[in-house]
Amino acid sequence: MKLVLHIGGSGTGGLQSWLAARRTELTAQGVCHPDIFGAADHAGLVQFALTRGQLEAMPPAARPFADAEAQNAFRKRLRARVAETVAQGTGVRAWLLSDADLFRSLHTDTMVDRVRDLLGAHFTEIAVFLHLRPQTGLIGAEALAMAQAGLPVSQATMAARMLGSEAAHLDADRLVARWEKVFGAENVHLVPHVREPAIAEHLMLALGVSPTPLGPLPAETEAPGWRALALANAVTQGGGQAMQAALPLADLPATEPLRPDAALAAELRARYDRGNAALIKRRPDLRAGDMEMATEGTATLPLVETPCLFAEQLVALVRRNAHDLTLERYARLLAESRQAIAEGRREDAAALLPALDALAARLSALADPQAGAEAAVAPPAPAPGPEAKAKPAKPKPKTKPAEGGTDKAAGKPAPKKPAAGA
Repeated sequence: MKLVLHIGGSGTGGLQSWLAARRTELTAQGVCHPDIFGAADHAGLVQFALTRGQLEAMPPAARPFADAEAQNAFRKRLRARVAETVAQGTGVRAWLLSDADLFRSLHTDTMVDRVRDLLGAHFTEIAVFLHLRPQTGLIGAEALAMAQAGLPVSQATMAARMLGSEAAHLDADRLVARWEKVFGAENVHLVPHVREPAIAEHLMLALGVSPTPLGPLPAETEAPGWRALALANAVTQGGGQAMQAALPLADLPATEPLRPDAALAAELRARYDRGNAALIKRRPDLRAGDMEMATEGTATLPLVETPCLFAEQLVALVRRNAHDLTLERYARLLAESRQAIAEGRREDAAALLPALDALAARLSALADPQAGAEAAVAPPAPAPGPEAKAKPAKPKPKTKPAEGGTDKAAGKPAPKKPAAGA
């Protein structure tokens, strides 16, 4: 059986959502796009390969596992689920897996080896695909990752991210060589973004899938424009770092891309041109110009540093909107839980508890910004086993303001009691 492993590159979010929505159509053509690694992207593969050092370096709220013991238990369960899914796949002739962080986060041979060790026993052929683009073309995606982490986007921070110790994933020559070493150079396929802006067609061709029943192939998901990143900076300036992950920056109109100034572009060329040239020289699927860093157009990166005159008011609006959306989600899940209990489906009700607890914590944090920044953006925890019996947490009620004070949640003065005899 064949595996097509898409390890990322450019605009993967739209592709993964498109694939997840077409699991039934892919299955009809003999292709399994499993959800055992994740509903859309297959982040479970990255979590399987992460080292203990990487886990410990993450902020506590971002860690997928509490400790190494929990990760080892996850690895054991995932191995069993892969074997079970393969065994149950009657009529399946190929698998398709996709996650952008495979290329970004797997920085050592050992980590890539873990992926091969997990999958290699089940497939006679593994084809690895990477959508490759020049480093200047990745600056928007890198800025988005920083903004979602609550970090300011600026000339200085982008230079540090793209040239410093966290820039290992931008060294295309070295990272491609790592995947070639583990899977074999003949099994690694590079699709240059300069000539092929969308990779979906290449994946369907490798799988032998007819795209007609699937509908129009997805276009590349563009990185947010500089105005969206300036908005994120304004939220950070106003003290809303904890809410950055909830901002739909990637969904905002991208009228103008983020472009570095001439100085940063020159530093990027000095850092990566030599490796890019070596990669092109040894790869038959690349040619001159595929990794050339474009520098035309007005530099927009300096514009995102412009101070916002209404940053605090913007944060208040974002916080209120996030609170209302979270409350609606909590009410919907609570209704589903009660319905499941009424119908005797206690296991289904128990599976909703982690999400309810996470939403309750987020409501409390949004109502009281000092209560805990991490809880305001923490994603729902994975569903527990059927043995969970706890009751769902209730959201923390808003504190009633003192007479004549200010209702911070509503942003308006609290009503006063009328004077006696009024």
